[in-house]
Amino acid sequence: MMVKRKAERDAIARTKKRHILEEEQRNTGLKKSISASNKGFALLAAMGFKPGMTLGKTKVTTSDSPTDSGVSETSASSTGPLIEPLALILKKDGRGGLGLAADKEEKAKERLKAYVKKGTEKTNPHILMNDFRKKKCDDFKLKAVRNDLARSRRACRQMDLENGLMQPENKLFWPPVEPADDENASSNDDRCGENDLHEDEVILHDLTKYLRIKYFYCVWCGCRYQDGEDLTDCPGDSREFHDDG
Repeated sequence: MMVKRKAERDAIARTKKRHILEEEQRNTGLKKSISASNKGFALLAAMGFKPGMTLGKTKVTTSDSPTDSGVSETSASSTGPLIEPLALILKKDGRGGLGLAADKEEKAKERLKAYVKKGTEKTNPHILMNDFRKKKCDDFKLKAVRNDLARSRRACRQMDLENGLMQPENKLFWPPVEPADDENASSNDDRCGENDLHEDEVILHDLTKYLRIKYFYCVWCGCRYQDGEDLTDCPGDSREFHDDG
């Protein structure tokens, strides 16, 4: 019984799969020359074609080479079309269409190149240092803007109340109402990013303009001027003017 099963397994192993047999038969057929009984070959033979000949014109090239006597000799060489047909490369990757395999290969190379470049940038000490410096600079600027905005809001609320205003002209000009949930408050304080910085800068710009026009007040000078003419002694309407001064 064991011997019979082993013989069956050996027979199955020796039996080639269908697609392998088809490929071998196809390759064998492509390597065969066209037989004389073929109608196409008969038509070529009627026009003078013989087995072993090539189709197309033969290109003759000449070259001059000097001899021992100093006289140049002209030699001719002929190059003609290929005798062997071009090999056929059959697609085996489904019905993707012409050029799909090359396009996939090109995209794979581009992805690999981008991946290698990204990995190189991550490990480049100069790029890492520049990113670190930019982040520290952005964090410092955001902190300064928030501090200036908080001081301006407190000053605005105080002067508005002293002036009889129970509500701010713009709700963003007064300090925000602290939420009851401490967890939400901490999450809002931790927000950071370019959008947050831009929003705070816009609010600070509008609030600074309001304080200077209505109360002749400058948060960076820390004082309230008598009038508009007196306000001209202020270096400017931003932190940069006061830092430069």
